[in-house]
Amino acid sequence: MAVTSLKVAERAFRRETASLPQYLNDAWPWVDPTDPLDVEASELVRSIINEENEWIERLAAYIEQRGGVPLTGSYPADFTDTHYLALEFLLRRLIAYQKWNMEQLEADLEAAADEPELRNLLAHMLERKREQTAALERLLAKVTGEAVAEPPETVPAQRSES
Repeated sequence: MAVTSLKVAERAFRRETASLPQYLNDAWPWVDPTDPLDVEASELVRSIINEENEWIERLAAYIEQRGGVPLTGSYPADFTDTHYLALEFLLRRLIAYQKWNMEQLEADLEAAADEPELRNLLAHMLERKREQTAALERLLAKVTGEAVAEPPETVPAQRSES
């Protein structure tokens, strides 16, 4: 196992522990329990958070098995303006974040070429994030009643993924 694969796993771990969905888990987005779209959005975000939690556990185990220490990431400051917002408002930000995260995972996949176990996990994460993003885009289209446009730039700019 090359040192680079451990670094890739650590980077992915930090990114997943400090993701926008993980932040929203504690940010209390506003949901109208009588609005079916709000309920659907809440359930979708919850399922994304749950999957990320599973990946975090698997990445932590991978890191520990190879003598590393899984250190959590810190949330970017630009996530702090997501408290108490309606979930439908957050959909565009989530879509943009997921797309950024997929780009990072694609780079991680290339860097983990020497480690099949890690590549399999990262490939699974990437595929699921594509599916999650498509579901977020379909929900956004339902909410807005229009085709999904390119979401605004909302990525953690101050964080380096090296």
